[in-house]
Amino acid sequence: MPKKQPTKPAQPAQTPPPAQPAPAPQKQGMSTGAKVAIGFGIGCLVIIIVAIILVATGCSKFVKEVNKNVSGSLSPTPTPTIQYTFDATSLLGKSVTDIRSTLGQPTTTKASSAPGKNYSDEYVKGDASLRYDYNSKSEAINKFYLVMTKNGTLTNYVTTFNLKEGDPHYEILFAEAVRAEDKAKLAEEGSDYIYASVELK
Repeated sequence: MPKKQPTKPAQPAQTPPPAQPAPAPQKQGMSTGAKVAIGFGIGCLVIIIVAIILVATGCSKFVKEVNKNVSGSLSPTPTPTIQYTFDATSLLGKSVTDIRSTLGQPTTTKASSAPGKNYSDEYVKGDASLRYDYNSKSEAINKFYLVMTKNGTLTNYVTTFNLKEGDPHYEILFAEAVRAEDKAKLAEEGSDYIYASVELK
């Protein structure tokens, strides 16, 4: 009998290889035009911010300067200092003790010939003199005798003794020799001697 040939085992069916995933689409980079546009926009934004800061700073300085000028214009004008020799106005009505504490010791003290007065103090400074009569150092002095012996215009006289003609608190009574002169002439040309009494009203 003929020998049977061994039969070959059946080949398993070949499975197709798994499908490869499709490659992911590559992102395209920004175009040069887009980059330029973004850069231009950022540059403009920076310029605008800087401009706002500069304007704000300038406005702040301007406002401060305006406020300074306004406050300066609204502030009261300082009163010029009066250069007087004797401030007779502030001394009227004070006691001898108070007057001496302000003016110091008198140039001379002598007996007074005024009715009811015992003493007379006189202060002399340059061409001006101030005198008063009294009984005691505590007595209020309500009357001064004021003399100017040089540059005696009326303007210089009232300035020297810090007086104001027509003041309601005291009366200036010029000596007869002064009253007899033309006041307009006296105001312009002056006199070598102006004498007046100043008394509280």
